[in-house]
Amino acid sequence: MTSPLSIAQLLPQCPLPATDGGKVGLLGIIRGFDGHGCDVTAAMYSTAEDSTVAPLRAWCTPVQVPLSTKNTPLRIAASLLRPRALYMWKHDRAAFKTVLRRLATERRFDVVHADHTSMAPLAAYLSKLLDIPWGLRLHNIEYRIWERYAERFTAADPRRWYLQRQTNLLRMEEQRWIAMADVVFPITGVDEAEALRLSPDARTVVAPAGIFPDDWPPAAPDAHAPHDVIMTASYKWRHNADGLHWFVREVWPFVRLVVPTARLRVCGTSVPAWIDQYSNHGVVNEGFVDDLRSALQTSAVAVVPLFVGSGVRIKIIEAMAAGVPVVSTSIGAEGIDANAQDGLFRADAAAAMADRIVTLLQRPEQRAAAAHAARDLIHRRYTWAASTGAMLEAYRKAIERRAARKHLA
Repeated sequence: MTSPLSIAQLLPQCPLPATDGGKVGLLGIIRGFDGHGCDVTAAMYSTAEDSTVAPLRAWCTPVQVPLSTKNTPLRIAASLLRPRALYMWKHDRAAFKTVLRRLATERRFDVVHADHTSMAPLAAYLSKLLDIPWGLRLHNIEYRIWERYAERFTAADPRRWYLQRQTNLLRMEEQRWIAMADVVFPITGVDEAEALRLSPDARTVVAPAGIFPDDWPPAAPDAHAPHDVIMTASYKWRHNADGLHWFVREVWPFVRLVVPTARLRVCGTSVPAWIDQYSNHGVVNEGFVDDLRSALQTSAVAVVPLFVGSGVRIKIIEAMAAGVPVVSTSIGAEGIDANAQDGLFRADAAAAMADRIVTLLQRPEQRAAAAHAARDLIHRRYTWAASTGAMLEAYRKAIERRAARKHLA
């Protein structure tokens, strides 16, 4: 029987409250490591009150570095003159290294785990201090997000120039840190292929996002409102707000034309105020919902109209786990190994997306079969226990490799 590992986990933000996919992913890894018996110290950038952070103590020892990493106008202006990507240098702070040096004297660690490329320089720093392996969790291929965003502006728009420059700087840094890590954990096969294209000699282990099955029991019989469509997101991320705007203007009118009783439930944080002008068109602004599972399980179809992104959309995994078929753009569904027979439908054109939704609303038997298939797939294939188990196995091999090198030396 292998001994549990002691892990220094470095996070760019506090995962609580888990109100968006990014935070859900961070929390899932913490809970997954803890579920395997690991001793986790989670060092994070956070200015949150202790009451917000305290629940983490059920799974780890949280350590806050009280600095903000938000993109301020001053930071954006400063990035015009810096030779590093904004996303990287705003996280590579001396104050965090001071905390890491203190932790290195107070605690024993077997490995360092960096969540997101932004934390890679700090993980490499602690790894060198302690002479232990470090791993990089690629929640996304970050440069791809900037690249896809840049493509949405015309060549004459100065924002395109700025975004392309940041893309190029970030690509170079990602290439460097992927190559340096003892092990890299892409979240999807798509991201693994890109990581290996950047750094062909990298050691990669795909570790998907997932769920804790006990958190997603089956819905009560007939729980789904037959004509309710739901979109859940954090609209602080402008690409979610842009996707919502496109969906409401380009897709939803086609749906309502065929199914006049259809409702669009817009759930999440920072729902844009303009959505209320569509209240007479079956669009309901529900804002943040305390019980996401219930909101999903009382809807018939979930939609993910996203045109910028990388990694995987945890909101799709959660909707499918709740037994709700999903209609998504190709980029939205990227990296999820599922298709229409599994309850995940892809459509990029407005008319095609509307047609998929209408079919599911009008054919309850087909919708029920898709819902069952979706839930079954996620509960079998996408769990945090399996994902973090694969990470821990890779970390143990990295520890063995480092020990063998020391012995030979």
